[in-house]
Amino acid sequence: MSDTTMTDATDATTDAGETESTTEVDDSTQTGIEAQDETEADDGKSGGREARYRKRAQEAEAQRDALSATVERLQLRQVEQVITAAGLKPAAVFAVAELKDLIADDGTPDESKLDAAVQTARDRLGIPRPTIQRQMGMRSGASGHPQPKRDGWSSAFSPRDH
Repeated sequence: MSDTTMTDATDATTDAGETESTTEVDDSTQTGIEAQDETEADDGKSGGREARYRKRAQEAEAQRDALSATVERLQLRQVEQVITAAGLKPAAVFAVAELKDLIADDGTPDESKLDAAVQTARDRLGIPRPTIQRQMGMRSGASGHPQPKRDGWSSAFSPRDH
């Protein structure tokens, strides 16, 4: 029995050695697979991250374009108000100048450029300056109600004043 026991012990040792070496191979294989999975996961994450960054950049560009259009509309409205106050239609000034030419570096309407554009529009398009009609003398709203003028017919049929 000792030979059988010895053979069984050798087999057990051999089996144990094989088991250990198999386990080592399995561990290295699993580590390699896990490393590949992590690399693939990183690639997936970086691809996802890049897509998120692209999307955020596109959204930021769209927002920038919308804000730029809003600022341009506000500038146009403000320039039109100044031109209208000068006594011209905005189309007359925009026939001789562009909006960007009337805006200062800080984004506000430039008064000197606007005055020059208004004058240029008047000269090129032959638009005279508006004349201001001033009334002579002073008028007061406290003078009371004006008396209606009496004509001959109404005085002929009205009661006589005593």
